Amino acid sequence: MPAASPEHPPHPDQRRPRQYRQRRGLERMELILDAATRVVAEVGYERTTTNAIATRAGISPGSLYQYFSSKEDIASALWERYAERLSAIVDDEALTRPDLPPEEVVNRIIDPVHALKTANRDFAQLYARTSADELESVARAHTEFHRRLVDVLAARNPKVSRTELADVAAIVSAMFSTTVTSETLTGDPAKDLAEMKRAILAYMGARGLR
Repeated sequence: MPAASPEHPPHPDQRRPRQYRQRRGLERMELILDAATRVVAEVGYERTTTNAIATRAGISPGSLYQYFSSKEDIASALWERYAERLSAIVDDEALTRPDLPPEEVVNRIIDPVHALKTANRDFAQLYARTSADELESVARAHTEFHRRLVDVLAARNPKVSRTELADVAAIVSAMFSTTVTSETLTGDPAKDLAEMKRAILAYMGARGLR
């Protein structure tokens, strides 16, 4: 880009304060990610291309590559957003209260996970095709979700070792994953949800946990 001069004045954004340019960049990134969620939901992750995402966002492919280097880079950023939402689900302090019935604990965790899946088809597709080995953000999401489950169980079952609770949390996390990745297990989504809750409660009951 030529240096600023009377013949080549600086681009309007270059005259803006750095904070403005940073905010504008973040807004552009969110625009791209929002476009990506729509494209993935419509055609699936495998058929999604950066060109299709750029078109949906109303920008050129070159502009997209200023923020994301590849489709996988975009998927990682989407996972970062969803990881924050997953973490928020188990950040409810009420979950650690010993007087809260186990049924309510399960409801408060699994209902938002199910709602996240239902409202975001792209999330389910990304969850189904990625693993902790493929995206660092997936690994962080799994690790944080597991850690918070252990914290919840430990607060409600103080006499049980964290090692044992970590094993329980791993099984429960796997059950949660099923609710996200499966289109339907019984043919009826509402029945799927009820059966999953019943299975989790039965497992925790068999382990003598609240």
